[in-house]
Amino acid sequence: MQCPRCGQDLPEEARFCLRCGTALTAVPAYGERHRERMPGLALALLAGCGGLVLLFVLVVMPAIVVPRVLGARQRAKEANARATLDSLRNAVKEFEADCHVYPKSLGDISTKTAPKMGLVWTGTAVVEKAINPDDWKGPYVEEWPAHPPLPINKLTGGNREGTDWICNPPGKPLGTVVIGGVTGHDSAGKPYSEW
Repeated sequence: MQCPRCGQDLPEEARFCLRCGTALTAVPAYGERHRERMPGLALALLAGCGGLVLLFVLVVMPAIVVPRVLGARQRAKEANARATLDSLRNAVKEFEADCHVYPKSLGDISTKTAPKMGLVWTGTAVVEKAINPDDWKGPYVEEWPAHPPLPINKLTGGNREGTDWICNPPGKPLGTVVIGGVTGHDSAGKPYSEW
């Protein structure tokens, strides 16, 4: 084959002149001229490309995407649990500021009437002390109508005091509220016990 412009001898599969760059548009593409001669291996490789795409879509992408989605779901649960924990802690502080005692249980912060007794630290022991109903300004949290008296801990799926939420845990200062029912570390690597 020769270039129609400059006469340069060209290989059969050329699509442009190697000397002057003229496009050889009238010449059929290599694959069209040699389809009947294309070896079976080349066809298998072309078919294999579809297999590679399918492998990528079915195996590689889920291996990347699924952990991210699950991680995002876990982070959302942690954010909800942390916000609820902060809300419980603030309610306990307000209760103590008004009543001059800490609640005996977390249920006391959402009651509609003043509890009779609260807890105080005497310097040597925790003792019960009567609550003056005139001091009480509760309830100190909005009622959790779906799951009274406490909100659901999104990490555990429960709302039981002493299991999912712990008020006044041993070894901690009076009025402390911690998350219960989970061990290990959160998504950021911080132990749940340090929340």
